Amino acid sequence: MSWPNHAPKHIINDNVYGTVKVPSPIDKIIDTKEFQRLRNLKQTGLVYRVYPNCEHSRFVHSLGTFSLAYNLVDKLRHNQPCLNITSEDHLCVSVAALLHDVGHGPFSHLFDGEFAKRSGSSFKHEDMSINIIRKIMEKEDIRTFFKPILGDGQKYEENVHFITELISLKPFDFQDTDSFKDLPNGERAQVVETEWKAIVRGRGLDKSFLYDIVSNSHNGHDVDKMDYLLRDSKASGVAITFSETSLNRLFDHVRVVIDPISGLRRIGYSMKCVTDIKSIGDARQELHSKVYQHKAVRFIETL
Repeated sequence: MSWPNHAPKHIINDNVYGTVKVPSPIDKIIDTKEFQRLRNLKQTGLVYRVYPNCEHSRFVHSLGTFSLAYNLVDKLRHNQPCLNITSEDHLCVSVAALLHDVGHGPFSHLFDGEFAKRSGSSFKHEDMSINIIRKIMEKEDIRTFFKPILGDGQKYEENVHFITELISLKPFDFQDTDSFKDLPNGERAQVVETEWKAIVRGRGLDKSFLYDIVSNSHNGHDVDKMDYLLRDSKASGVAITFSETSLNRLFDHVRVVIDPISGLRRIGYSMKCVTDIKSIGDARQELHSKVYQHKAVRFIETL
Protein backbone atom coordinates (compact mmCIF):
# COMPACT_ATOMS: atom_id res chain seq x y z
CA MET A 1 0.00 0.00 0.00
CA SER A 2 1.20 3.51 -0.79
CA TRP A 3 1.60 5.83 2.19
CA PRO A 4 0.20 8.31 2.95
CA ASN A 5 -2.83 7.69 0.76
CA HIS A 6 -5.43 10.07 2.22
CA ALA A 7 -5.89 13.31 4.15
CA PRO A 8 -4.25 13.54 7.60
CA LYS A 9 -6.18 11.98 10.46
CA HIS A 10 -5.42 14.90 12.78
CA ILE A 11 -4.11 18.44 12.37
CA ILE A 12 -2.52 19.63 15.62
CA ASN A 13 -1.75 23.27 16.38
CA ASP A 14 1.95 23.80 17.10
CA ASN A 15 3.59 26.96 18.42
CA VAL A 16 6.71 26.45 16.28
CA TYR A 17 5.43 25.22 12.89
CA GLY A 18 1.82 26.36 13.02
CA THR A 19 0.39 22.87 12.51
CA VAL A 20 1.54 19.25 12.65
CA LYS A 21 -0.34 16.93 10.29
CA VAL A 22 -0.74 13.37 11.56
CA PRO A 23 -1.63 10.73 8.95
CA SER A 24 -2.99 7.29 9.82
CA PRO A 25 -1.69 4.93 11.23
CA ILE A 26 0.72 7.28 13.10
CA ASP A 27 -2.24 8.33 15.26
CA LYS A 28 -2.49 4.78 16.63
CA ILE A 29 1.00 5.07 18.12
CA ILE A 30 0.22 8.49 19.57
CA ASP A 31 -2.79 6.97 21.35
CA THR A 32 -0.69 4.33 23.16
CA LYS A 33 -0.10 4.76 26.89
CA GLU A 34 3.66 4.58 26.29
CA PHE A 35 3.59 7.66 24.07
CA GLN A 36 0.95 9.51 26.09
CA ARG A 37 3.29 9.17 29.08
CA LEU A 38 5.56 11.75 27.40
CA ARG A 39 3.01 14.46 28.21
CA ASN A 40 4.25 14.27 31.82
CA LEU A 41 7.98 14.51 31.04
CA LYS A 42 9.49 17.97 30.80
CA GLN A 43 11.60 18.36 27.68
CA THR A 44 14.24 20.44 29.45
CA GLY A 45 14.17 18.80 32.87
CA LEU A 46 14.59 21.32 35.67
CA VAL A 47 15.27 24.29 33.40
CA TYR A 48 11.77 25.61 34.21
CA ARG A 49 13.02 26.47 37.70
CA VAL A 50 15.16 29.18 36.09
CA TYR A 51 13.12 29.87 32.93
CA PRO A 52 9.50 29.46 34.14
CA ASN A 53 7.99 29.33 30.63
CA CYS A 54 10.34 26.54 29.54
CA GLU A 55 8.23 23.62 30.72
CA HIS A 56 7.06 22.05 27.47
CA SER A 57 6.93 18.26 27.25
CA ARG A 58 8.70 15.47 25.40
CA PHE A 59 5.28 14.83 23.84
CA VAL A 60 5.27 18.06 21.82
CA HIS A 61 8.96 17.74 20.93
CA SER A 62 8.33 14.21 19.61
CA LEU A 63 5.42 15.43 17.49
CA GLY A 64 7.60 18.23 16.11
CA THR A 65 10.46 15.86 15.31
CA PHE A 66 8.04 13.52 13.57
CA SER A 67 6.71 16.40 11.47
CA LEU A 68 10.20 17.44 10.33
CA ALA A 69 11.23 13.87 9.47
CA TYR A 70 8.00 13.24 7.59
CA ASN A 71 8.35 16.45 5.56
CA LEU A 72 12.04 15.92 4.84
CA VAL A 73 11.50 12.41 3.45
CA ASP A 74 8.47 13.65 1.53
CA LYS A 75 10.61 16.32 -0.17
CA LEU A 76 13.27 13.78 -1.11
CA ARG A 77 10.63 11.39 -2.52
CA HIS A 78 9.28 14.12 -4.80
CA ASN A 79 12.55 15.86 -5.72
CA GLN A 80 14.64 12.74 -6.29
CA PRO A 81 12.40 9.85 -7.40
CA CYS A 82 15.54 8.01 -8.51
CA LEU A 83 16.25 7.29 -4.83
CA ASN A 84 13.36 4.83 -4.83
CA ILE A 85 12.18 5.84 -1.36
CA THR A 86 9.27 3.51 -0.61
CA SER A 87 6.22 3.94 1.60
CA GLU A 88 7.89 1.52 4.03
CA ASP A 89 10.97 3.75 4.21
CA HIS A 90 8.86 6.88 4.72
CA LEU A 91 6.74 5.33 7.46
CA CYS A 92 9.71 3.77 9.29
CA VAL A 93 11.62 7.08 9.41
CA SER A 94 8.46 8.85 10.60
CA VAL A 95 7.86 6.32 13.40
CA ALA A 96 11.51 6.50 14.47
CA ALA A 97 11.28 10.29 14.71
CA LEU A 98 8.05 10.08 16.70
CA LEU A 99 9.42 7.52 19.17
CA HIS A 100 13.08 8.53 19.40
CA ASP A 101 12.62 9.87 22.98
CA VAL A 102 9.96 7.46 24.25
CA GLY A 103 12.44 5.86 26.67
CA HIS A 104 13.27 9.00 28.65
CA GLY A 105 12.96 8.83 32.44
CA PRO A 106 11.73 11.51 34.86
CA PHE A 107 13.20 14.99 34.25
CA SER A 108 14.61 13.79 30.90
CA HIS A 109 18.43 13.91 30.76
CA LEU A 110 18.80 14.37 34.50
CA PHE A 111 17.57 10.81 35.01
CA ASP A 112 20.20 9.09 32.84
CA GLY A 113 22.80 11.76 33.56
CA GLU A 114 23.68 12.96 37.04
CA PHE A 115 21.05 10.78 38.77
CA ALA A 116 22.20 7.57 37.06
CA LYS A 117 25.83 8.45 37.73
CA ARG A 118 25.31 9.00 41.46
CA SER A 119 23.03 6.02 41.94
CA GLY A 120 25.30 3.60 40.07
CA SER A 121 22.70 2.96 37.35
CA SER A 122 23.56 2.17 33.74
CA PHE A 123 20.20 3.42 32.47
CA LYS A 124 20.30 5.00 29.00
CA HIS A 125 17.18 6.44 27.46
CA GLU A 126 18.26 5.28 23.98
CA ASP A 127 18.28 1.64 25.13
CA MET A 128 14.92 2.04 26.86
CA SER A 129 13.48 3.70 23.74
CA ILE A 130 14.39 0.62 21.70
CA ASN A 131 12.74 -1.70 24.24
CA ILE A 132 9.57 0.39 24.30
CA ILE A 133 9.44 0.71 20.49
CA ARG A 134 9.54 -3.06 20.20
CA LYS A 135 6.81 -3.36 22.82
CA ILE A 136 4.58 -0.84 21.02
CA MET A 137 5.10 -2.34 17.58
CA GLU A 138 4.34 -5.85 18.90
CA LYS A 139 0.87 -4.83 20.10
CA GLU A 140 -1.73 -6.73 18.10
CA ASP A 141 -3.76 -3.66 17.13
CA ILE A 142 -0.62 -1.76 16.07
CA ARG A 143 0.52 -4.68 13.91
CA THR A 144 -2.91 -4.79 12.29
CA PHE A 145 -2.89 -1.10 11.36
CA PHE A 146 0.74 -1.11 10.14
CA LYS A 147 0.60 -4.44 8.30
CA PRO A 148 -0.62 -2.99 4.95
CA ILE A 149 2.51 -0.80 4.74
CA LEU A 150 5.20 -2.60 6.75
CA GLY A 151 4.20 -6.12 5.78
CA ASP A 152 3.73 -9.18 7.98
CA GLY A 153 5.84 -11.82 9.68
CA GLN A 154 9.57 -11.56 9.03
CA LYS A 155 9.18 -8.47 6.83
CA TYR A 156 7.40 -6.63 9.64
CA GLU A 157 10.10 -7.61 12.14
CA GLU A 158 12.82 -6.36 9.77
CA ASN A 159 11.09 -2.99 9.45
CA VAL A 160 10.73 -2.69 13.23
CA HIS A 161 14.45 -3.43 13.57
CA PHE A 162 15.14 -0.75 10.98
CA ILE A 163 13.15 1.74 13.09
CA THR A 164 15.33 0.98 16.13
CA GLU A 165 18.49 1.32 14.03
CA LEU A 166 17.46 4.79 12.90
CA ILE A 167 17.68 6.09 16.48
CA SER A 168 20.55 4.05 17.90
CA LEU A 169 22.98 3.02 15.17
CA LYS A 170 26.16 4.88 14.23
CA PRO A 171 26.72 3.38 10.78
CA PHE A 172 29.21 5.96 9.47
CA ASP A 173 31.77 5.84 12.28
CA PHE A 174 34.11 3.52 10.39
CA GLN A 175 34.85 6.16 7.75
CA ASP A 176 36.40 8.43 10.39
CA THR A 177 39.14 5.94 11.28
CA ASP A 178 42.70 6.52 10.06
CA SER A 179 42.87 2.98 8.67
CA PHE A 180 39.94 3.74 6.36
CA LYS A 181 41.17 7.17 5.29
CA ASP A 182 44.58 5.76 4.36
CA LEU A 183 43.12 3.15 1.99
CA PRO A 184 43.49 3.62 -1.77
CA ASN A 185 40.24 4.71 -3.43
CA GLY A 186 39.86 1.36 -5.17
CA GLU A 187 39.79 -0.57 -1.90
CA ARG A 188 37.39 1.70 -0.05
CA ALA A 189 34.25 0.47 -1.82
CA GLN A 190 34.93 -3.11 -0.74
CA VAL A 191 35.58 -2.06 2.86
CA VAL A 192 32.41 0.06 2.92
CA GLU A 193 30.30 -2.85 1.70
CA THR A 194 31.85 -5.24 4.25
CA GLU A 195 31.49 -2.80 7.16
CA TRP A 196 27.92 -1.89 6.23
CA LYS A 197 26.78 -5.52 6.10
CA ALA A 198 28.47 -6.16 9.46
CA ILE A 199 26.81 -3.19 11.20
CA VAL A 200 23.50 -2.51 9.44
CA ARG A 201 20.55 -4.87 8.95
CA GLY A 202 17.65 -2.54 8.23
CA ARG A 203 18.55 -1.22 4.78
CA GLY A 204 21.25 -1.61 2.15
CA LEU A 205 23.89 0.81 0.93
CA ASP A 206 21.46 2.44 -1.49
CA LYS A 207 19.38 3.72 1.45
CA SER A 208 22.27 4.84 3.67
CA PHE A 209 21.02 8.45 3.62
CA LEU A 210 17.97 7.47 5.69
CA TYR A 211 20.28 7.02 8.69
CA ASP A 212 21.17 10.74 8.58
CA ILE A 213 17.66 12.01 9.26
CA VAL A 214 16.52 11.24 12.84
CA SER A 215 19.80 10.75 14.69
CA ASN A 216 22.91 11.94 12.88
CA SER A 217 25.90 10.92 14.99
CA HIS A 218 28.30 12.00 12.25
CA ASN A 219 27.66 15.76 12.20
CA GLY A 220 24.57 16.33 14.38
CA HIS A 221 22.48 17.88 11.61
CA ASP A 222 19.30 15.91 12.25
CA VAL A 223 15.61 16.71 12.70
CA ASP A 224 15.74 15.94 16.43
CA LYS A 225 18.25 18.74 17.02
CA MET A 226 16.50 21.13 14.64
CA ASP A 227 13.24 20.78 16.54
CA TYR A 228 14.56 21.07 20.08
CA LEU A 229 16.71 24.10 19.21
CA LEU A 230 13.72 26.00 17.83
CA ARG A 231 11.32 24.78 20.53
CA ASP A 232 13.61 25.35 23.52
CA SER A 233 14.66 28.78 22.27
CA LYS A 234 11.02 29.83 21.85
CA ALA A 235 10.04 28.51 25.29
CA SER A 236 13.01 29.96 27.19
CA GLY A 237 13.05 33.29 25.34
CA VAL A 238 16.78 32.90 24.60
CA ALA A 239 17.46 34.04 21.03
CA ILE A 240 19.52 31.84 18.70
CA THR A 241 20.83 32.27 15.16
CA PHE A 242 19.07 29.13 13.88
CA SER A 243 15.50 30.07 12.98
CA GLU A 244 12.39 28.81 11.21
CA THR A 245 13.64 30.70 8.16
CA SER A 246 16.92 28.73 8.38
CA LEU A 247 14.96 25.49 8.66
CA ASN A 248 12.79 26.25 5.63
CA ARG A 249 15.84 27.26 3.62
CA LEU A 250 17.59 23.98 4.44
CA PHE A 251 14.54 21.93 3.52
CA ASP A 252 14.23 23.82 0.22
CA HIS A 253 17.82 22.95 -0.68
CA VAL A 254 18.22 19.42 0.65
CA ARG A 255 19.46 16.65 -1.64
CA VAL A 256 20.95 13.19 -1.32
CA VAL A 257 24.58 13.38 -2.45
CA ILE A 258 27.54 11.01 -2.70
CA ASP A 259 30.06 11.18 0.14
CA PRO A 260 33.45 11.80 -1.56
CA ILE A 261 35.30 9.69 1.01
CA SER A 262 33.13 6.61 1.45
CA GLY A 263 30.94 6.76 -1.65
CA LEU A 264 27.83 6.38 0.55
CA ARG A 265 24.64 8.28 -0.11
CA ARG A 266 24.26 11.02 2.47
CA ILE A 267 21.95 13.96 3.20
CA GLY A 268 23.49 17.17 1.84
CA TYR A 269 22.58 20.82 1.49
CA SER A 270 23.39 23.47 -1.11
CA MET A 271 26.55 25.51 -0.60
CA LYS A 272 24.35 28.59 -0.30
CA CYS A 273 23.12 27.13 3.02
CA VAL A 274 26.53 27.12 4.72
CA THR A 275 25.49 29.90 7.12
CA ASP A 276 22.26 28.09 7.99
CA ILE A 277 24.14 24.85 8.71
CA LYS A 278 26.67 26.70 10.85
CA SER A 279 23.83 28.28 12.81
CA ILE A 280 22.78 24.82 14.08
CA GLY A 281 26.06 24.36 15.95
CA ASP A 282 26.11 27.97 17.09
CA ALA A 283 22.53 27.69 18.42
CA ARG A 284 23.32 24.50 20.32
CA GLN A 285 26.33 26.13 21.97
CA GLU A 286 24.24 29.19 22.86
CA LEU A 287 21.46 27.17 24.50
CA HIS A 288 23.90 24.98 26.40
CA SER A 289 25.68 28.04 27.71
CA LYS A 290 22.60 30.03 28.70
CA VAL A 291 19.92 27.39 29.33
CA TYR A 292 20.87 23.70 29.68
CA GLN A 293 24.12 24.31 31.59
CA HIS A 294 23.02 27.48 33.38
CA LYS A 295 24.77 27.51 36.76
CA ALA A 296 21.48 27.71 38.68
CA VAL A 297 20.00 24.82 36.66
CA ARG A 298 23.07 22.69 37.38
CA PHE A 299 22.86 23.58 41.06
CA ILE A 300 19.19 22.61 41.26
CA GLU A 301 19.93 19.33 39.43
CA THR A 302 22.59 18.56 42.02
CA LEU A 303 20.06 19.15 44.80
